[in-house]
Amino acid sequence: MLKREMRDDVFELLTCPVCGEYLTPPITLCYAGHNTCSRCRPKLQSCPRCTGQLLQTRNMALETIARSLRYPCRYSGAGCRHKATMNEIGTHHAQCEYRCYDCPLRAVEDCYWTGRSPEIREHVQTAHSSTTLELDTWQISNAACYQNSHHVVLALGEVFVLHKRFDIPHRKLCLAVQMCREAQSHFRYSLRLEKNDGKQTALLSNAVHSHSESLDHVFVSGECIKVDFDMLMNFVKGTRTLRIAPST
Repeated sequence: MLKREMRDDVFELLTCPVCGEYLTPPITLCYAGHNTCSRCRPKLQSCPRCTGQLLQTRNMALETIARSLRYPCRYSGAGCRHKATMNEIGTHHAQCEYRCYDCPLRAVEDCYWTGRSPEIREHVQTAHSSTTLELDTWQISNAACYQNSHHVVLALGEVFVLHKRFDIPHRKLCLAVQMCREAQSHFRYSLRLEKNDGKQTALLSNAVHSHSESLDHVFVSGECIKVDFDMLMNFVKGTRTLRIAPST
C-alpha cells in the first residue's frame, strides 16, 4: 500500500496544474521549488501554484524519475488500463479507444455532444442528418461553389467533415476536409474539374486535416484546396468532383 501511495504522490507531482497533462522535460522550477510544465511555461508570467517568479533552473532529479515511470492512460477513469513510458503515452492517448471526442460540428452548429469514436457516426446521423452525406465522391454544383457550407461525410468507414468557403475578397473557392479523429495522414481529399468530355481537366489535392486543427488557420495559411475564381469560371459548364480516398 505504501508503494502505491508513493507512486500516486509522484504522479500528482508530475501533473501540470494548468493543462492537467503530465510534466515532460525540461521541467523547470519557480523560486519556491514548484515544477513548471514545458508546454505551458512559455505562456506563463508567474508560477501557477504560488504566483512566484519562474526560473530557468531544471529539476533534474524529477526528470530522471519521470523517464523511469510507466504512466497510466489519462482515460483510465473511463476504463483504459494501458500504461506507457513518458515518450510513448502521448501516442497512446491519440489512439486510445476510451478517448472522447467533441461533436465534429461543434464549432459551426454549437453542438456540445461528446462521445467515443465509434459513437460519432450514430450521433451525426441522428442529430445532424440534414448535413450528413454517405459517399466518398460528391458532385459540387455551380451554385454551391459560391456559398459557404459544411457537411459530415461518412466514407471509407470513417467520419469526415467537409468545409467549403467562398473567399470573396480574394476570389477563391476554399475546401478543407477534417477527420473526426487523429489518423488523418491515411487519407487525402481532391477536387477534380472537368469539361469537354474530359479533354480539359484540373486536379487539386491535399492531406485530410486533423480534427484538432484550427479551420481558420487552415484557410488563412492556404493549407487546403484553393481554386481561383477565374479557373472556376473556365469550368463553369463542366463537372466538379470532390473525392476522399486513402493515401497511396
